[in-house]
Amino acid sequence: MAAPHYTGGRLLIGLCVAALSAIAFWAVATYDGQPDRSPIEDAWTYDMSAVDDIDPQLIKYEQVGQIATDMDQPRGIDLHDGVLYVVGDDMLWSYDNTTRTIGATPLTGRSPDCVLVTAPSIDRIYLADKRSVFQPGPKAAIGKTTTLLTLDERAVIVSLAATDESLLVSDAGNRVVWRFDRDDFSKPPLTIGKKSDVTGAPGLVTPSAFLDILVDRDGLLRVVNPGKLRVETYSLAGDFGRNSTWGRSGPTPADFAGCCNPVHIAQLPDGRFVTSEKGSPRVKVYSEAGKFKCVVAAPASFSGKAKNLDLAVDGEGRIYVLDPVRKAVRIFERQQATENTESSANATGGGAGAPPPSAHRRATRDTPEMSAV
Repeated sequence: MAAPHYTGGRLLIGLCVAALSAIAFWAVATYDGQPDRSPIEDAWTYDMSAVDDIDPQLIKYEQVGQIATDMDQPRGIDLHDGVLYVVGDDMLWSYDNTTRTIGATPLTGRSPDCVLVTAPSIDRIYLADKRSVFQPGPKAAIGKTTTLLTLDERAVIVSLAATDESLLVSDAGNRVVWRFDRDDFSKPPLTIGKKSDVTGAPGLVTPSAFLDILVDRDGLLRVVNPGKLRVETYSLAGDFGRNSTWGRSGPTPADFAGCCNPVHIAQLPDGRFVTSEKGSPRVKVYSEAGKFKCVVAAPASFSGKAKNLDLAVDGEGRIYVLDPVRKAVRIFERQQATENTESSANATGGGAGAPPPSAHRRATRDTPEMSAV
C-alpha cells in the first residue's frame, strides 16, 4: 500500500515560514540601532559619570606615602600602633611607620584574606581564609599555623573584629556575623545579622564576598551590608540598631553606588567613618552620625579593577588603603589647607562611635615574633 500523502501540513509550514519572514523584514526595516529599553530599566539606571566625576572641592585628602608590598596578591591589612600588617601569597608581612619591612612570616599552604592584630604577640594575631580562622606558629615553628575554628562548607570569611572577650567573624557565604568566645572557640557562637523578628535584624545581603565589620568605641558592632548599600549597627547581643544605621543608594558622592557597596569600613580616632567602594572605586569619610563629609580618593585615583580597597587608620588620622592593582598600600593625609573645613553634602542617616582599645584595626609599636626578612 502506498504511504498517505498529506498536503495540509506542508501548507501550514509554508504559511508559518512566510509569516516569520515578514516579521523579520519588518524588524530590520524599523530597527533604529538602539537596544529596546523598558521604563523599569530606565528607572533603575543612572548616569555613572556622576559617580566617577568628583568635584575637586570635595577631595580633602592627599596621598603622602606608599608601601610597596612584597606580594603578587595582597588581600588584607591591619594597623597596630604604627605597625602595618599585610597578608596574601601565603605570607604575613609587617612594616614600620617609615615603610621599612620589619617582619615576614611564612604561612605554608595558607593564604589568608584578612588579618586582625589585637596585641603584640603571636597568640593575638588572627588570620582567616575562606572557612577557617588561624594563627601563625611561633618563631621555632616557621611556616606552621594553628587553626582556631572552622566553619561549614558554605562559609566565606571576609573580616574579623574583636573585643576583650569575643572574636567576631563575618561570613559572607552564610550572610551572618559569628561571635565566638576568645577563650573557648569550642563554645557555640552567637549569630548576628540573620533576619529575625526577635532582634529586628532585616537580614544581610551579600551579592559578592564583602561583609566588613568593626567594633566602635561604644562597643557597637558596625556591619557593612553591601546588598542594601548601607552600614548597619548591632549590639554585641545581636540586636539591630535601626536608628543608628545609615547609607543610601544613589549616584552622588554622599551615596553608595552600584549593586553592592560599601565594601570596607574603618574608623578614625575622632569617631568618623571611612568607607571604600568597588565598581567606581572611591574612598570617603562620614561623620559619626553617617553624614557625608568629604572624599579621600576619587575613582580617577584607582584602576577600575581595584575592587578590594581594604582600609586601616592610624592614631594620627592617616588613612591606609590597600590598592591590589598597584600591589601597594597607599597612605592618605588630610590636606593642611582644608584642615578646618568640611563638605556640606546631604546627610545619609544616623550613627555613632570610634574604635575602642579592643576593636578592629588597632595597633601597638611592638612587633610580635616573626622570622627575619
